[in-house]
Amino acid sequence: MNTKSIRFRLTVWYSTALIISIAVIFVSFYIITQQELYQHTDVILTSHAKQVASYVQKQLENGGIFVADSLPYNEFGVIPGMLLFITDKDGAILYSTYPYKSIQNDISYLFNQSKQANQETILNRDFLGTSQRMILISLYKDNKLLGTLMMGHPIDVIQKSLNSLLTNLISLFALIVIPTIFGGWILAKRAMQPIDSISEQMQRITSKNLKERINNPQTHDEIETLVHTFNNLLVRLETAFSRERQFIGDVAHELKTPLATQRTMIEVMLSKQRSNEEHIKTLNELLVDNQHLTNIVKDVLELAWSEADKTQLNTETTNLSDLTEELYEIAIKLSETKKLTITKHITKNLLVAGKRDKLLRALLNIVDNAIKYTPNGTIVLSLTNDINTVIVKVKDTGEGISNVDIPHIFKRFYRGRKSQLIDGSGLGLAIAYSIITTYKGKLTVKNNHGKGVTITAVFPLIH
Repeated sequence: MNTKSIRFRLTVWYSTALIISIAVIFVSFYIITQQELYQHTDVILTSHAKQVASYVQKQLENGGIFVADSLPYNEFGVIPGMLLFITDKDGAILYSTYPYKSIQNDISYLFNQSKQANQETILNRDFLGTSQRMILISLYKDNKLLGTLMMGHPIDVIQKSLNSLLTNLISLFALIVIPTIFGGWILAKRAMQPIDSISEQMQRITSKNLKERINNPQTHDEIETLVHTFNNLLVRLETAFSRERQFIGDVAHELKTPLATQRTMIEVMLSKQRSNEEHIKTLNELLVDNQHLTNIVKDVLELAWSEADKTQLNTETTNLSDLTEELYEIAIKLSETKKLTITKHITKNLLVAGKRDKLLRALLNIVDNAIKYTPNGTIVLSLTNDINTVIVKVKDTGEGISNVDIPHIFKRFYRGRKSQLIDGSGLGLAIAYSIITTYKGKLTVKNNHGKGVTITAVFPLIH
């Protein structure tokens, strides 16, 4: 048996709680029964003892001569085993229902108990093998002790009844414990059946059958919530695995063409003797293809990083105003051979959360994309803010994007029909989208009414 299992712990908790509850009930029942029996005896004992005490006190007050023949002891005195002792102020026995010499020590003890209590005292005491419920009454006049009355009622029957009750309760308790533990185990097993079913179904699901889902128990409780949580997790896993498979296929496709081209060039070079000029030309072409491959690998690594661990990215505060100024300077250098006009409108001292180099990479990809598709045009780089957000806009006057391509523009390796003839890996905007959304930003694209497109990145503003 696995003592660390939830089933075992549920059994222990249930059994312990029930056993403690039963034990408390049994103990309370025993104590209440004991108190009721003793209380009934005490009422009778006290009533008769006070009658006798009143008579004895009157006799001791009237000259101190005690006459036992007239004691009001009629009905009470016929009880088998009944005891009555009367002593004077020094403890000398004036009256006893038993030969006092055989119980002298007991009477001396009770006399001392009565003097110490200085009031009515009720206690249990054994006399000659018989259990007695004793009441001790000290008799006073003007704060002077006249004597002591000690009366006892046999309680052997009560104690035997209590012992029998205790034995029966213990036996009944023992009989209840075993079924309680077994019942706890059965209840725990039934309670864990839905969890066991979920576990079995989860174990059958692998990366090859992520389309499967856990059966909904429709119990409208925590189990159903757990099933919904697992199914939502499976949906996300299926989506992630599908994206990764597509990503691997896209990478393989992108690498296949330049690798095949390089292989063909090398085979042609080796097929026959060629001049140095031809070798140099072929090597230059190989170098271009190699650079293209290098760019693809770098972009793939960048994209993998941006999607790997998004929980550790919001560790810095970046001045996006300064970053945009730097971005503008880089854009000017990139556009030197493009005959472009680049302008800026930058609001100062706007702060956002994110690593500076990653944000620069994301925005640079957007600007680089605008430079590629805006020959002889204009690009406007702007940075503004409202109450809670920072807005970066890159607006160009290029050819624009087909409405068919816009929904796919941020997908990996996606290249629209107008971009097929322009060098690129198809990962630039995908990387930008991944980085910006990592920092809780939003990235959108729309065609301008006149010409070109506007790509907008929105970030939460740090005040």
